[in-house]
Amino acid sequence: MIISTLASLAVFDTIAFLPLAIVAGLVVLWRRRRPFTRARVMDVALSVGLLVMMGARYAFLAVMTVMMPAAVLGGEATPAAAGIATALYALVALIGFLAYRGGVGWRVGGTLVFAVATLTETVMNAAFIGAGAMRTFDTLLSVAIAAAMMILAAFHWTYRTATPNPLGSTGRPYDY
Repeated sequence: MIISTLASLAVFDTIAFLPLAIVAGLVVLWRRRRPFTRARVMDVALSVGLLVMMGARYAFLAVMTVMMPAAVLGGEATPAAAGIATALYALVALIGFLAYRGGVGWRVGGTLVFAVATLTETVMNAAFIGAGAMRTFDTLLSVAIAAAMMILAAFHWTYRTATPNPLGSTGRPYDY
């Protein structure tokens, strides 16, 4: 039973990790006693997205690819394909964890890597795995999250690198 549950989580990883990311983001917003501003919500959403949707999710996929390559990569997964997929998943997870703790450049770069990883996953599912409707939905949801994170990263870059407003402001790029 545990094996089948883990195999289902490996196939529908985006659907499984999205509620975790939402709950983590809400907890971070609730726990920090800072003003509730648009810039802060964008910062928390980008941080939690990098940590959960990129770091934790791809680390989980790396472990699951080692344990059950057929569940993650499809029924005809070769040992070589499993090894390559494990290394790529682990690399994307590492970049996600580094981007979560990094500065503006790391976060934008991590978001770009996340977008490339989700697009690669989409191509792999369409071309080689022969994904069903739910797996295709899971992959397209991952692409939509990557697109939303790209927008958040662009706004994050703008807020963090913006010069103070000459018409008057506190002189800080963030509004909290």
